[in-house]
Amino acid sequence: MPIALRMPALSPTMKDGTLARWCVKEGDKVEPGSLLAEVETDKALMEFECADEGVVARLLVEGGAKNVPVNKVIAVLAEEGEGKQEVEKFIKENTQEPELKAAQGESSQGAVEQGESLAAGAVEQGESSQGAVEQGESLAVAAVVEPPSVTPAATPWARRLAENHSIPLQSLQGSGAKGKITAQDVNLQLGNAAPEYSQKDSQKDNQRRIFASPRAKARAKEASLGLENIVGSGEQGRIVYQDVEKALQATSRQGGGQGGGQSYLAQSIGEIPAISPLETPFEMRPHTSMREVIAKKLTLAKNTIPHFYLNIACNISNLVEMRQQVNQHFKKNAEKNNRQPLKVSINDLLVKALALALERRKDANVAWQDNGLKQFLRVDVAVAVAIQGGLITPIIRDAAKKPFQILAQELHYLIEKARAGKLKPQEYNGGTISISNLGMFGIQSFQAVINPPQAAILAVGAVEKILYQNDDKSIVQQKRMIASLSADHRAIDGAVAAKLCAEFKSIVENPIEIILG
Repeated sequence: MPIALRMPALSPTMKDGTLARWCVKEGDKVEPGSLLAEVETDKALMEFECADEGVVARLLVEGGAKNVPVNKVIAVLAEEGEGKQEVEKFIKENTQEPELKAAQGESSQGAVEQGESLAAGAVEQGESSQGAVEQGESLAVAAVVEPPSVTPAATPWARRLAENHSIPLQSLQGSGAKGKITAQDVNLQLGNAAPEYSQKDSQKDNQRRIFASPRAKARAKEASLGLENIVGSGEQGRIVYQDVEKALQATSRQGGGQGGGQSYLAQSIGEIPAISPLETPFEMRPHTSMREVIAKKLTLAKNTIPHFYLNIACNISNLVEMRQQVNQHFKKNAEKNNRQPLKVSINDLLVKALALALERRKDANVAWQDNGLKQFLRVDVAVAVAIQGGLITPIIRDAAKKPFQILAQELHYLIEKARAGKLKPQEYNGGTISISNLGMFGIQSFQAVINPPQAAILAVGAVEKILYQNDDKSIVQQKRMIASLSADHRAIDGAVAAKLCAEFKSIVENPIEIILG
């Protein structure tokens, strides 16, 4: 019996996804573990592996298809000895949506009932007339057999524009969502083949509403030019000034006159640029799954979590100097062993510092729930990483216990996977606190939005050189960084959050704790 391959649920929140591309083609032999396709979830690009053995008989969903529901049959495997007829029968039985079957059944039943009522009505009106009965029966048959007329889906502007130019919607191919006909499709048809108008058509068109800018109407009136046969290039097919000028120039060339109604100004300076439509031009891009999830989570966070914010300035001069020494040490060791050296970043050290601070202030390592306060028993730090189309937060598990060198290696690996869209759900789900760093963009400070269900996030700004006066009145240069903590006031009190910030400041200003921790 053929095997149905269904759209997998590759994350807990996944309801549908994008089938980015097929890694097999029809006729390929596959076995358990074979890579079938790449699927884009609401978080990352995941690999879909085969769990059975067989031959790829049919691919039912094209590569690149979006919003494919979870559990939808996307391909069929054939086992040894199974032919095309068996595969086609299996597809017919297993791929039709249950809702569609039910709707078709109800539609047929409704049509039969309608036909029966018509027949019964005919009999009641003329009980003695056999012809009435036959008429009722014919109506019943017609009600069952005749399919309903289908009107092509089109936007209101497209319908109005097509009606104004006597273009049947059935003759157009829609380029909008799900094949919907847009005004651009109608304009394209007009541009490819402008209709020839008879005198009767012209009189009919004069009675229709023509959409034109005030300046275009004034120019056409001045030149005694009708707007009926001018194809508009503006928004939704609207006639603009430039369209009228082009029509006047065409009239001038055809008539061989000196100006063809053009004003002296138009002849002197050439075409005048059209006035922009009132609505700013734009193009509508569909939301990605990731963008929709980000929107839902952050809207939930701002609407349900009572944020409060604390800022603290940290002198990280010693941290910057220690980083340089550590990288020099790693470079020397790598050269001796002929390996690629690990390059530790400021962000790596800050992640470790935050983990140590949260481990020491366990009363801040919590999350709010309606039935109680969740106290976490280890520190998992989520690191915000900007990727194409959004952001994602890979997790460093048990970050406070890991040596900073191991932590840095793991973080670099996860960031590389995140930017390639290859993170697995277990690598980005969870976390007890988040950290977001925009310092590389020159941002001095910012307040981040808490990532639910967490209760806090630390936002880190740029490193700046400042002049600072010591207690002995001497002036020294410092490297200063501002860290801003956003906290959930339901779970974390102000004093608790302040102690966490002070602990973080102490660690980054005495960075030897990062090495020893």
